[in-house]
Amino acid sequence: MIADFCGTAGIQIPMRFFLALLAISAALGSASANLGDSEAKINAAYGKRLEMPRIAGNQSHLYERGEFIYNVIFRGGVSVFEMYARANQAELSSKEIAAFLKENAAGATWIPANEKPAGREWKRSDHKAKAAYFRLGGRPTLTVMEATRK
Repeated sequence: MIADFCGTAGIQIPMRFFLALLAISAALGSASANLGDSEAKINAAYGKRLEMPRIAGNQSHLYERGEFIYNVIFRGGVSVFEMYARANQAELSSKEIAAFLKENAAGATWIPANEKPAGREWKRSDHKAKAAYFRLGGRPTLTVMEATRK
């Protein structure tokens, strides 16, 4: 049936590519909560919280949805820091990183800032957010956060 769907308009899409794209879309598209979103929207997108560690002045919520773990820090009920990682501690693919960054672009674009042996960094073109991909506690992790206010 999927093969029929893929070939319907004369477009030949390799089955493996189609299934990978479908899996990424399902994992990322269904969880469209982003930096700057309210706690209620993020709770609705990510589902049940696993724990709520306390950070002075902020609330931190840890979620597990599908094959990903999300850690979100809220200040004043709004997301100011998000971490994305695989539950099985595997690397995030370049496509997954690009998808998470795109979801957090807020109409801006991400510009590579630095590539270091420890990881990669990006700045958002509106200067309101930054991101980094590195190992955190041995787990490959993408972080997206509010840029430091000056």
